Amino acid sequence: ITNNLNIGFVQSVNKAILEVSNIMTPKHILLLNSDTELTDGCIDEMKAVIETSDRHGAVSPRSNNASIQTFPYSSEVDFVKSYDVWNKNKHHLPRYHIIPTCVGFCMLIRYELIKRYGMFSEIYGKGYNEENDFCSRINRFGYSSVSSNHSFVFHHSSRSFTENEKIVLEDKNRIKLDHIYPEYKQSIELFHKKNSQLKYEKSFFYKKKLLFDLQDITAH
Repeated sequence: ITNNLNIGFVQSVNKAILEVSNIMTPKHILLLNSDTELTDGCIDEMKAVIETSDRHGAVSPRSNNASIQTFPYSSEVDFVKSYDVWNKNKHHLPRYHIIPTCVGFCMLIRYELIKRYGMFSEIYGKGYNEENDFCSRINRFGYSSVSSNHSFVFHHSSRSFTENEKIVLEDKNRIKLDHIYPEYKQSIELFHKKNSQLKYEKSFFYKKKLLFDLQDITAH
């Protein structure tokens, strides 16, 4: 489906979901940016992870460029090196772990939750922070965002917005997000703090002693 006008990411996603739901009742919805490259088996693995628990609401893979889903956990990682390091060490990682939010470049969502709690909020205009809003919304109802650690999807630099446009949209929409979900800021800060302190992924490469942080284990 091609839009006659650029209506932005948020409205395009919602439009696509409506088009699909008019034809069938999907089990899951996959959001995939145009600047991504899939690796073998990544979608099947994400699907397996979301179906591991009926409380897994959304799943994102690991990547070379995906904020908290970047592997190893870092703000800047070389495109090829990231995949090579992940491929050599992925089996040392747990199959999945709970994260504060999924990353919209590649995101598998349980369709039942879209039907129950709504699509992406269009207050975020053409984009940025809409996936954080959705993940925070389903989290309030007991559903988790999950990292699929055995899936990898390449993500190139943003092609929809210039760097300046990206900064403006991010800042503007983050104010909206924090107003609606004040808990989001704390959950992200705790996640960054935990990863900064433990460096559990980098430990595999430098043969340091490991500290196992069990705080993400589910209730049962």
